[in-house]
Order: sequence, then C-alpha cells, then structure tokens
Amino acid sequence: MRELHTQNLEKVNVWAEIIGENIIGPFFIDGNLNGETHLALLQNNVLSTSIIPQVLTNVMRHFYVRLGYCQDAGGMHFEHLLH
Repeated sequence: MRELHTQNLEKVNVWAEIIGENIIGPFFIDGNLNGETHLALLQNNVLSTSIIPQVLTNVMRHFYVRLGYCQDAGGMHFEHLLH
C-alpha cells in the first residue's frame, strides 16, 4: 500500500484571546485565516460577546488602537482591513 500526500490538507483554525483575567473564545474557523476571515471573526463573534465592552473599558485606548494578531509562533500582523 502506498501512502498518499496532498497539498490541500483539511484544517481548522482555533482563535482565542486573553485580556486581563478574561478568556474570549475559543472560536473555530474553517479554511485559511487571513485578513478577511479574521475581520469577519471579530465582527460576527468576538465583538458581539458581552464581555468585550466590559474588558475594553479597562484597556487603555492606545493599546486597543494598536491591537494586532499573531498566528502560531509568527510575529505580529496588522491587516489593513482590521485597522
């Protein structure tokens, strides 16, 4: 029997955020995580949770404006759509 390899692996991304003592998520994203899917995740799931307004009142404004996202062990990413 021959082992088959594919370039199109099935994958699911899991996103969670820790702000202070609060954990937001986890949220599951099918397929690739890019600027568009990350923006949709924030708008449709994260920003609609009731804890966000409570947490953000305790976070300084300049931190919120500069908030970026990291993927795996990569560096900070800033997607134009997310600014």
